[in-house]
Amino acid sequence: MRIALFIDSLTSGGAQRQFCWLARLLQEAGSSVQVLVYYPHNFFRSHLEDELGILVHQIEWNSQLERFRKVRRHMKAQKPDVVISFLHVPNMLSEICRISLLSNFKLIVSERNHDVEDPNPRVWARLLSHHTADAVVANSHAQSGFLSRHAQWLKGRVSVITNCVDLEYFKPEPASEASSHSTLRMAMIGRFVEQKNGLALTDGLALYEARRGTLPQIKIEWFGSDPARESGIKTGIVQAIDRQQLQKVFFLNEPTKDVRSIYNQVDCLCLASLHEGCANVICEAMACGLPVLASRAGDNDYLVKDGVNGLLLEGTTAQAIADGFERFAKLGAQAREEMGLASRLRAEELLSPRRFGEEWLGLIDQVFGE
Repeated sequence: MRIALFIDSLTSGGAQRQFCWLARLLQEAGSSVQVLVYYPHNFFRSHLEDELGILVHQIEWNSQLERFRKVRRHMKAQKPDVVISFLHVPNMLSEICRISLLSNFKLIVSERNHDVEDPNPRVWARLLSHHTADAVVANSHAQSGFLSRHAQWLKGRVSVITNCVDLEYFKPEPASEASSHSTLRMAMIGRFVEQKNGLALTDGLALYEARRGTLPQIKIEWFGSDPARESGIKTGIVQAIDRQQLQKVFFLNEPTKDVRSIYNQVDCLCLASLHEGCANVICEAMACGLPVLASRAGDNDYLVKDGVNGLLLEGTTAQAIADGFERFAKLGAQAREEMGLASRLRAEELLSPRRFGEEWLGLIDQVFGE
């Protein structure tokens, strides 16, 4: 079977990580897989081409019309049996190509975020365009619920396939240095974008510092890229850190490919996002045996059970985040260890690549059987 996988770029995002997993698992199942992108962000490109031997086609374009024409031309030339696209713009381009080519390729589009507000005209256009797809995959139960409420015409075509994680690579290892009783280390992994709620996180840490008394100090290391379209976000966080005098406890770092070593050097993953789908970083941290402190956005409360393998914030304000820090700081070392063990067991139950691959292959078979 010839499968074309289509995404905007191969940058270091969570959707791209799952996209690469899908490419690998489809190839291992015997399909001929090629990848199409239109932005030159190549964080995962060497993984696909050099490690997996999967050909990546990158389109160069100067206007949206030229981009569409080149995507259409590529699909017409490749004649795939099935196209699987990730993210909003690739999904819409795939749907328009299918109509304009009068093509008989099967089309599966995948929604990778959770829409938290009622649809505006742009979202309605996106949802209506899914009518041309054979199947729509949501990577979170939260987004599946949104589609069920607002796009009833997709009834019977929406599937939930949550993310997977490499359980052999992401696994608990002894930390290189144990935390002292007076300091707890937390990691944040993700781009510096508004969604990640960085300003409230900074203010929440300042509130906690002001009232912690004899509780442990919390140090946060945030690793992430700074997207050009939201370049002011990181600058705002830096300014807030300076204003709150948190330079010794809150550190902003460049993204790293070795996130596993980060997970295995800290006491907790923190993710206070305003919205999420199925957060890759939570999946990876759980597999590494970490407790998670997270907002209730998206599927966070599906992955993290409050008091079992982590703690859930009661909101996304600075006050709610400070309260979460305090709850976590009051846990003893044994309680944190038990939460970490529960995280690993839950990851093994929910997040295996085998489960992910079987669900995608089952959906492809179902689409071809219709």
